[in-house]
Amino acid sequence: MTLALKFVTTYIIDLMVRAVMDLIRSVGLGISILGFIFPPSYF
Repeated sequence: MTLALKFVTTYIIDLMVRAVMDLIRSVGLGISILGFIFPPSYF
């Protein structure tokens, strides 16, 4: 494994982790907004 390939792999993994974190954050935000709009008994 060359250094460049290792760097690119690390970079891609970092991007994926960041994207997943963003997704989780936005989903969590959506759920809390829904929970705020609708009464808790809705869930």
